Amino acid sequence: MNLQIIRSTDHDALSCRYSIASKQYIKDPYISNIVQGFQKFLKFDNKSPRRVLSSLVKTKFPVINRGTYIRIKSIDIIIENFLEKFNGRDVRIINLGAGSDTRSFSLAKQHNNLDIIEVDFPDSIKFKKAIILDDKELAESLDIPFHQHSNLDEFYKELSNEGILASRYQLLPFDLRNSTDFGEFLRKLPEKPTLILSECMLCYLSSDEADKLLLAIHRNISQGVFVVYDPLGGDDSFGNVMIDNLKMRNLSLDTLLKYNTLEKYQERFRNIGFQYVKIDNLFNILNNWLAPEDLKRIARLEFLDEIEELKLLLEHYCLCLSHWGLEFETNLIFQL
Repeated sequence: MNLQIIRSTDHDALSCRYSIASKQYIKDPYISNIVQGFQKFLKFDNKSPRRVLSSLVKTKFPVINRGTYIRIKSIDIIIENFLEKFNGRDVRIINLGAGSDTRSFSLAKQHNNLDIIEVDFPDSIKFKKAIILDDKELAESLDIPFHQHSNLDEFYKELSNEGILASRYQLLPFDLRNSTDFGEFLRKLPEKPTLILSECMLCYLSSDEADKLLLAIHRNISQGVFVVYDPLGGDDSFGNVMIDNLKMRNLSLDTLLKYNTLEKYQERFRNIGFQYVKIDNLFNILNNWLAPEDLKRIARLEFLDEIEELKLLLEHYCLCLSHWGLEFETNLIFQL
């Protein structure tokens, strides 16, 4: 699969996050910094920077905003549970295919017992590294020294894609389609409770590549909590439309068809060796996880007429939670 096409999906995710932040669904104090960084550096990284930049700041339809909020909120709820469970202990979060995600900046500032590792393709790492090092607020949130750069062309040209190694934050280049090196990296990490996040990342690997990555994570992290957000395709008209739309972008995701139900997706993890595996679709999570006052709040933000479309959309995305080597029971309701 074309690497540039895979990387472009991060632009979509950033655009959706920017849209819900602008509509006050979420408070994201760093989203504007990232978008400004895109405006500075995208010309060095993309052949069509104007098209990408114009799409970044477009407001999305209400159904997309609502779906994006449920996605972000559900993951944040699990992260909050994890940090509360191990409050005061040294813990770690590893974000696979982190892209332009902004969680790390707020989390690092709020939790001094937390180490954060973000992993992505080397070119993606270089791009995010440039944005962080050139932005005072982003750099200081991660305890990284800030230096003003007067010549951006020279700065980006000389910048390596070796990532960032700070005291509590690492930004590291790994191609997760080949998990051998990443597994060795995980094996050498100091032992501590670790939450691994895969937010719409596994689906871009082949089945074989994904299975090897899952096995490497399970074997080399001794105390793990694994959170996976992925699409479910096929078996109905909406799922087939989803697959057709991806094909139009030259994205062929074989796991969408192979693991196209909650039962199949859960069994996938159990076959690899994950014993505790909970899973549900985002529509059930919307109804079971969000507080009534939060549902009322987001309903007031903008009128949503496409109720049935939202239901279909959310039923075709799943959130999977697994843990091993530690106790991590929550009150969160899962269908399976």
